[in-house]
Amino acid sequence: MNKTRQAVFLSVMFLAMNVFAQNLIEYKVVEGDTLWEISGKFTGKKMNYEKIALYNNLKNADRIYPKQIIKIDLDEFKNSENTVKTAPVPVKTAVKAAAAPTAVKPAIKAAATTPPAAAVKPAVKSTAVPAEVVEAIQGLREDFDLPNMQPALKWHDNRNDCSYEIKDGRLHIQARGDGHDIFMDSNTDAPKVLADLSGDFTIETKMYFTAKNNGNGAGIVIWQDNHNFLRIDRVLHFQTRNVINVSGAAGGRWFYSEEIPYTLELSYLRMERKGDIFTASCSVDGSVWFSFKPVEFKASSSVKAGVFVLNQWNSGNSDAAFEYIQITK
Repeated sequence: MNKTRQAVFLSVMFLAMNVFAQNLIEYKVVEGDTLWEISGKFTGKKMNYEKIALYNNLKNADRIYPKQIIKIDLDEFKNSENTVKTAPVPVKTAVKAAAAPTAVKPAIKAAATTPPAAAVKPAVKSTAVPAEVVEAIQGLREDFDLPNMQPALKWHDNRNDCSYEIKDGRLHIQARGDGHDIFMDSNTDAPKVLADLSGDFTIETKMYFTAKNNGNGAGIVIWQDNHNFLRIDRVLHFQTRNVINVSGAAGGRWFYSEEIPYTLELSYLRMERKGDIFTASCSVDGSVWFSFKPVEFKASSSVKAGVFVLNQWNSGNSDAAFEYIQITK
């Protein structure tokens, strides 16, 4: 090969390599990333996350790690159409203990195909709890960045004296006055936001709560009926014990209670169901989780799950704010 042909050949190869380099991106994951957001940033369509996962041989599109290299072939997405209709679970970082569930960062918006709910206003005495039978959902992510909750999430206020409001990207629930508890059938009047679920699932929330008085609390509840439920909540017991507590009733009998000291305003709470085994977990940062001992709770296959606020014995108000509710199947 003479020098002229060699120069032309090298020039062509350089151009080809340059084009290839422009169309093949190698992105290093940082803490807080999700494949959903990475896909939106580089391909313009968040729904392409599954194709990126397939290209990188990722067995679980929900699980990516800081410093991991994600390759994106932009040529693949030039004329591609979105085929995925639901967003993946965003993952903040890998959980240190292998047996613990993956930490989640609130990042995903509600699916575009979800119809809008009715206008949300604080509950008043004339507000009735929806009576229609709701089909069990397959999972959702509610970040409270719109005026209305997704229709699958329903407000329950047995005494019609509590309220909720979506403001500044959070769901604010207020239990007004005493007598708002979840304690077997003697008092289950705590205000709740619940979704209908069936089979195995995991529900998680990021919650801001400071107890003002004895018996103030807030958290996650798995609800079958007044006699059967399981809950994890941040609560003040006897004016001295700030704790995260896991407790429940079965057949109208209190069957389980475990707690750990906890004084922070911010907490991440999670409840996972696998058959009749339920595992409650909590975290201070959404990354490293503490799991309570798994408990057997023979609930029906179809239950409700969501968040609640307690105000057991005080005439004042008990307030909590939830930044997201995530349910995965």
